[in-house]
Amino acid sequence: MSAGLETPRKRRFSTISISSEPSSDPYAEKLYCHLMTSNYELFTTGKYSDFTVFCGNREFRLHRSIVCPRSSFFASALDSNFVEARSKVITLLDDDPAVVQKMLEFLYTSEYDEISQITVTGEKNNQNNDLPTEADEYERLACHVSLYAMADKYDIEDLKSLAKSKFQSSISNRWPIPFFPALLQEILHSTPHQDRGLRDIITPICAEHVTELLSRETIVSYPPHPSIVDDLQNEVTFNQTLSENGAFTSAVLTQVAHNSSEQLKDFGAAHAGLSQELAKYKEKSMNEVNSLKEKLRQARQKVIELETAMKAAGRQPLCCEGAGFAPSFVPGNPQSSAKLRLKCAACRKVCD
Repeated sequence: MSAGLETPRKRRFSTISISSEPSSDPYAEKLYCHLMTSNYELFTTGKYSDFTVFCGNREFRLHRSIVCPRSSFFASALDSNFVEARSKVITLLDDDPAVVQKMLEFLYTSEYDEISQITVTGEKNNQNNDLPTEADEYERLACHVSLYAMADKYDIEDLKSLAKSKFQSSISNRWPIPFFPALLQEILHSTPHQDRGLRDIITPICAEHVTELLSRETIVSYPPHPSIVDDLQNEVTFNQTLSENGAFTSAVLTQVAHNSSEQLKDFGAAHAGLSQELAKYKEKSMNEVNSLKEKLRQARQKVIELETAMKAAGRQPLCCEGAGFAPSFVPGNPQSSAKLRLKCAACRKVCD
């Protein structure tokens, strides 16, 4: 077993860990899973190795036939006239051993375990197996960032793509993120400014929550992580990060302007749609009013025609929608104290 390497745990690979697309050939899929499991055993035991990588206090005994085809860095080092090609030893001075282990694990298995149980001091985290803590969540995201940066350094494009995909799925639809300023600073410090991979994921998040992030007055401390770049501070604010990264700040402001423009377009479209609905409602209401007016006019016309016909027939006219008249005495008449008159049975109006 490689010196300094963490004690390997039994690990068997499945389609879930190696591919999102189910294989149409179960037998080929089974062979592939067996191959990945065998590769992982070679990685953890170092058996049949033909070169060695040293990083910090770790020693990794590796296999050229597995590592070199997937990384041009290692291929160049071992295929050239450099001293590494003759000694079969490569020393990685500036890298974190824990992240290097995950990178090499990917070269053997096309996957990496994002949950690290070992801290810088070698003590296990979350010994009570409780729910993930804020520090655990930070380590998960920081692990993807660190592997993305290391994959870029050692030219392992497949690892970059996987780390980017895992980072995006881990951070999407997840807010608030208390340690977000620290995570942002790690991304900006660990990747070159022209690399848009993680920046294109983090920029829209900054733009969406820029007001909240700028209003935070408290300094956000993040937990120590073995992948943290040495020159980073343990305390950071969003305002400080923006002031130190002008190009990224410009990208965030551009995204904010774009979001505002899109919101204005959406508002304009919603306003236009509402105006159209109001115009339709107004037109419908006017049509209903006009219809009622026409019905009322027709009803009045029928009443007039009916009264005219009744007068022509010598009958009493109708009153109050045809309620008819009834005989009644009208007191106080100067001609007669009890002259018989006609009153409307409904409105009591005296009919002349």
